[in-house]
Amino acid sequence: MIALKKVIAKIFEPKLRLVLIWILVGLLIRMLLMPLTTHADLLSATWRESLYAFGGNFRISGAVPEFLLCFYLKAVSPLTRELPGLFKPEFFTTGSINPNGYNLFVNSVHSARLLFVLKFPFLLTDLLLLFFAWKLFPDWTRKLRMVAFWALCPLTLYSVYIWGRYEIFGLLFTFLALYFAYRNKSFWSLIFIGLALACRTSYLLILPFLVIYFSKNWKEAIKYSISGLLPVLLISQLISFLGGGSLLPDLTLGDSYKLFFSGQIGSGFTTTSIFPVLYLLVLILFYYDKKRSFFKFSNYSAIAFLTYLSFGYFNPHYPVWIMPFLIIIFAQNRKTLLPMLGLFVSYFLFIEIYYGAAVSWTLFSPLDPSLFPNMSSLAANHLLNIDRYLVVSIFHTLLVIFAGLLAFILYKSRNETKPT
Repeated sequence: MIALKKVIAKIFEPKLRLVLIWILVGLLIRMLLMPLTTHADLLSATWRESLYAFGGNFRISGAVPEFLLCFYLKAVSPLTRELPGLFKPEFFTTGSINPNGYNLFVNSVHSARLLFVLKFPFLLTDLLLLFFAWKLFPDWTRKLRMVAFWALCPLTLYSVYIWGRYEIFGLLFTFLALYFAYRNKSFWSLIFIGLALACRTSYLLILPFLVIYFSKNWKEAIKYSISGLLPVLLISQLISFLGGGSLLPDLTLGDSYKLFFSGQIGSGFTTTSIFPVLYLLVLILFYYDKKRSFFKFSNYSAIAFLTYLSFGYFNPHYPVWIMPFLIIIFAQNRKTLLPMLGLFVSYFLFIEIYYGAAVSWTLFSPLDPSLFPNMSSLAANHLLNIDRYLVVSIFHTLLVIFAGLLAFILYKSRNETKPT
């Protein structure tokens, strides 16, 4: 009884009470979005997983999230028994769900329950990320900022809970790599960045920074590079052996080429990117910055990602990759709030105008299948008298400006270790 009273008393401490409120707000937003939104990407991936869960046919891509979710879907198959009836073979002739299959799913009376069950692993993974983020910061100032950012981060809410992308798994592994780097556990940090790389090729951008951060000589650099790449190589071979796809072609050719060399935005810009030059510049600056610390490593890595988002190959869900760094950055430096807000606003207006309702209102089709699929871009409708590509250029320029401002603040504050 005395122990229970102590626990209750601690919960009602002002600081902890505020933290719990933020966590509940974050959970409420996520649980409202989970059953009411989806993109065709989630349904296409779920179809591949359902082939194993309901028929034993292993046809997944090489990415780790699909591999793991095959077994999850099989475990919860009594809760998702309607999927085989909704996922008819004629809807997936190209490997992805066609509009007829998408419409059948979102109009189903079972769609809300199915979507909640399908996204439930996202929520558990997100809470695990929150747990390690809580352990990362020793003081209440940074803990409170971190929880508030976690609860309201629009990048996570959009890509993971509205779109239904599997990005949360890569985000967790990346944050674990950062967490163990902070604890100076090089082995575990590199293992987890390798697992993140098995989820998304983009996390290859972090590996050189981690190798430089931990290495004292070239022998260690080679050892740490192999340690970071080994998980993705082993996992790719395992999934291929079981009959799934391989990560290696994307790692060596497809995604990597676009990631490093293409400056494409949607389908309207196909110029070569200046990102490789800027990335190497950031990497060289970090290499010659001899007084290295965890927060300096985190800042330089975030600058590299901001450089990519500004000048690299662009897709609406790519900006969420920087979330593990942003949660640390905001907890560490409140001066980053305004450029972050500017970055978020310009990003969402940019994609809404350029890609249209397909990446905004259409995602809410399960909420009202008769309304949201027929909505058009609100931003574009209010700017009909202005050339569309001019508007896209304006908001993309604003995105680059706010990313540059945030990168400048991070570079200036790279030596700070205490919260500001």
